[in-house]
Amino acid sequence: MEIYYSIQWPETIQKELMKGNVGGALAIIDKELSQDPTSESLLYQKAVLQQFNNQPEESLKTLDHILLLNPESMDALTTKAACLNSLMRSSEAIEVLEQALRIDPRHDFALVNFGYTLHSMGRSEEALSFFEKAIQYNPDITRGYQGRACILEESGKYKEALSDLEKAFLLYPNDGLILASKAEVLYALDRVKESEKTAAQATKISPHLPGTWKTYGDILYHNRKFRDAALAYERSCSLSQGDIGPFHGLALSYLKMGQWNQGIEWLTLILKHNPEDVTALGNRGIAYMQLEKFEAALKDLERAVALKPDYVIGLNNLGTLYRFLDKNDKSREMSMRVLALEPGNKIAMGNLALLIPSEHLKMNKHQMRKGWRTRFIKK
Repeated sequence: MEIYYSIQWPETIQKELMKGNVGGALAIIDKELSQDPTSESLLYQKAVLQQFNNQPEESLKTLDHILLLNPESMDALTTKAACLNSLMRSSEAIEVLEQALRIDPRHDFALVNFGYTLHSMGRSEEALSFFEKAIQYNPDITRGYQGRACILEESGKYKEALSDLEKAFLLYPNDGLILASKAEVLYALDRVKESEKTAAQATKISPHLPGTWKTYGDILYHNRKFRDAALAYERSCSLSQGDIGPFHGLALSYLKMGQWNQGIEWLTLILKHNPEDVTALGNRGIAYMQLEKFEAALKDLERAVALKPDYVIGLNNLGTLYRFLDKNDKSREMSMRVLALEPGNKIAMGNLALLIPSEHLKMNKHQMRKGWRTRFIKK
């Protein structure tokens, strides 16, 4: 879930953002600040652009400078909380938002960002109450409707979520993130074509936001348009190197196209960021299997199931690999572990059925490899 900012961009900045040129927008602001270095509005615009440009630490410094000039700046306080939350410093973000609400208990954006911060901490019911308060105090608060829609969607209340998102978009039709959220709900309602069209429109309205491109990539991926999905994910990755989510989607798109080496490159990049990413380890192991790099595949899959013992897809693929390598006892062990987790799992049962004495098994390695059941997980 995104955290939002209360801002209306000047036309010159909006033009740069529409081109996806956050750096160009920052250059304009810096030039104006050289003429008026204490302008609170310019400093605030700079802080938000620094967030867009993946510079959260720099944004914090700019926001603290604003708060030195005006300790009760609600824009600076609410955006500082968003910045802290993006740095996984949620407890500090809560403290800043509590400070903001002591100044103005009815401040709609403080309430909304409080909701988003609580949601990021897994406290959805509490978050919902803050979105409700924001809507109560300001029926035109688009982010309140969008936040509530997110929680409704998670609860499976898709029609109610769609209604809130349509209200939000009517209030603020220049925000691609609202349309991106709407596209996800439409997909959940099985309105697939409408969903893809809406996601594409979101990238046109807000091409500078990585979230719009990631959502478009997700929907194209679900629609099995893997080449187009890869292009959308690449755009998202280029805009937001700090968010590893689109990198998973990009790697999966390459794997689905059978471009194993390209997929491995992106999965390796993810694992440099987080060496214990189970999904990346499992998917890279599968890719290595397809390339017949069995030692590398074994290393990745064993590591994945060691990190996550209930990783069913990893256990199944490891069982298949052990069987191919004639390690039948280990293969049987993996299948039994799967069946303990998921009784009746067809892949595990099929693997066990193939584990008959090799002198009775009239199947060469090529034939066995054709029977591999490899699965990819989308994170």
